[in-house]
Amino acid sequence: MLRNLGNKRRKAINPADVASVYELSFWAHYELVTIHPWADGNGRTCRLLMNLLQWEFGVLPTKVLKEDKAEYIQALIDTRESEDIAVFIDCMTKLHCQHLQTDIDQFVRSTTEKVVDKSSLKQEMVDKWSIKPSLAEKLVGILEYVRDKDQITTEEIVSYLEFNPTTAKRYLRQLTEFGYLEAHGGNKNRRYTKNY
Repeated sequence: MLRNLGNKRRKAINPADVASVYELSFWAHYELVTIHPWADGNGRTCRLLMNLLQWEFGVLPTKVLKEDKAEYIQALIDTRESEDIAVFIDCMTKLHCQHLQTDIDQFVRSTTEKVVDKSSLKQEMVDKWSIKPSLAEKLVGILEYVRDKDQITTEEIVSYLEFNPTTAKRYLRQLTEFGYLEAHGGNKNRRYTKNY
């Protein structure tokens, strides 16, 4: 009966009505998790069904993260007690919108951060400090690594770029002298932050 009802709703839905698509996927999720067909894995399977329906209709999938678990479970309980599916649908809609906003915010931040223009920065170093292009390329590689970090250490540069410790220290010192990095702390605990 549930399968027939689900298939009927699925066939009758207007794919352009995004709200109805999400409502159907949340409804299917709730209905399957309510019958609790397996000893383990019910939540995961129901979320897969929900995402499959969302994928079928070409909408963005809904995530339920670990930190959402308490609210998600409470919505299931409240829906069962009140016998009102709107409680679960409202909760899932809210979680979906929150996660979309977080993803959008992260994307916007990533596109607005200052991007290292490798070729012009390399040329600037060669012209301004009369260093070889091969050295400038290595220094730009370090700056590219630093771009997404709050701070770095010599050990990170050794590990990431596979320089030996002496070379890594020399390159970091040069970048500090050139004004691209700022050094903090003594020799043993020295950290570097962006200065551009």
